[in-house]
Amino acid sequence: MKRFLWVLPLMLLFLTCDRQDGDTACVVSGLTLTAGDCTSDSTYALTIDFETENPGNDRFDVFIRNNVLIGNYPLSALPLTISNFKKSGLDYDFIRICINDQPDCCIAEEILSPNCTDDACEVSNLVAETGNCTSDSTYALTIDFEYAHPGNTSFDVFVSNNVFVGNYPLSALPVTINNFKRSGLSNDAVKVCINDQPDCCKIIEFDPPECPVEPCAITDLKVDKGTCTSDSTYSVTINFKVSNTTNAGFDVFVRNNVLIGYYPLSSLPLTIPDFKVSGKDFDFIKVCINDNADCCKAIEFPREDCK
Repeated sequence: MKRFLWVLPLMLLFLTCDRQDGDTACVVSGLTLTAGDCTSDSTYALTIDFETENPGNDRFDVFIRNNVLIGNYPLSALPLTISNFKKSGLDYDFIRICINDQPDCCIAEEILSPNCTDDACEVSNLVAETGNCTSDSTYALTIDFEYAHPGNTSFDVFVSNNVFVGNYPLSALPVTINNFKRSGLSNDAVKVCINDQPDCCKIIEFDPPECPVEPCAITDLKVDKGTCTSDSTYSVTINFKVSNTTNAGFDVFVRNNVLIGYYPLSSLPLTIPDFKVSGKDFDFIKVCINDNADCCKAIEFPREDCK
């Protein structure tokens, strides 16, 4: 019985010692990393702060990846700012804090590495100047802008809904687009991007010019008669000029609005080898731009006697 009473106090002593060791263990917690201003293209100010319990030392060590030590500092310096913390070159930089001489009392954290390069692509001072109308729906547009660190020798032009207009060399600035198409909205807009640099862009809106609709007109209609091809037909050559055409083709009529054929404007001057004699002293031809009854011209000329 006495021997049992002697062992019990010893067990209580061991339990008490274990509990005290746990209560006095070194703990580092609440590590915060704050990125400040860049101090060069590869360094920035980094502020470190954390909390500690039972450190057993009044200093701490700062490590980066691969357990590289970059400094030893007093706990009294917290929060600590490292003025020229060197970027790792990765998207995230890494910091591990350990209480000095306490390799098991550490904490680690990552921080998004700030962009400290001064060679980022930039487009600035974009201007768009409208010129004369080139049709009822197009006009001349001159684009100019400044740029820095383009990383490319050309730029792309887009309109609404990211519709691609064209690619142009930077050396050609200012660039004039002679037939820039109206959007039909109250304002037109262009976006310029350095080629292959989708994050290096600039957009500008501007008032389009008023482009009055000029009517289609046929002028200088001429008919040259050729030789007879039968006793009732002969060849005729038709030529004319057209402005503001609404179609790529034209129709040829004789009297009473009788259609004798449809032809492309590119075929002018047009030769009809078997033009039929009307039987009157004067034959008649009318040409109209296809699908535009208001854009016509007629001519009479002495018939050819093919009898």
